[in-house]
Amino acid sequence: MRSRILSSVLGLLLVSQTLAGTAEGQPKADEASLQTLQDALDREMSDQVSEWIAMVQVETVAREFRVPPSLVQELQGSRQPWGEVTVELAMAQTLTKTNNKWYPTVPDALKRVQHLRSQSRTWGSLAKELGITLAPVRRAVQSTLKELQVEKERLQHRLKAEQAVDTASAGR
Repeated sequence: MRSRILSSVLGLLLVSQTLAGTAEGQPKADEASLQTLQDALDREMSDQVSEWIAMVQVETVAREFRVPPSLVQELQGSRQPWGEVTVELAMAQTLTKTNNKWYPTVPDALKRVQHLRSQSRTWGSLAKELGITLAPVRRAVQSTLKELQVEKERLQHRLKAEQAVDTASAGR
C-alpha cells in the first residue's frame, strides 16, 4: 500500500513539474497538459480508502471552485470520472470570470460547458468557442489536484493514527 501511494505521489509530482513549465501561448500544449492532469485526477481519485476520503474529495473540489458540495456530488454521481468533473468546473469557473454578464455563476457556466462537451468536443475546441484559453483552466485543475493530494494524505495519516490507537486499545 505504501509503495502504491509513494509511486502515485511521485508520478503526480512529475506531472506537476512537467506541466509547470508549459508556456501559456501554446494551445495544443495546454490541451495535452489538461488531458494529463485529467488522467492524473482520475487515477488519484479512484483509490478511495473509505467513505471519508470520498467525502473529503467532494468537499475539497467544492471549496476549490466555490460551489455547493451537492453540485459536485451530482456531477460525480452521474458517473463522470473525477478528472472530467474537475475540468468542467475549472472551465465553468474561468468562463464565469471572463464573461460574467452571460454566465454570472459557475452552475450557469457549467450548463453551457456540459452542453458543448456532450457534443464530443475537445477541451481546446470548447475553450475556443467559449472565448477562453486553457491556461487558467489548467492552472485551476493543477491547483485542485495538489489540494486533493494534501487532503488525502492528511486523512490517511489520521486514519493510520486512529488504527494505531484502536490496535493499542485492543491489546489492553
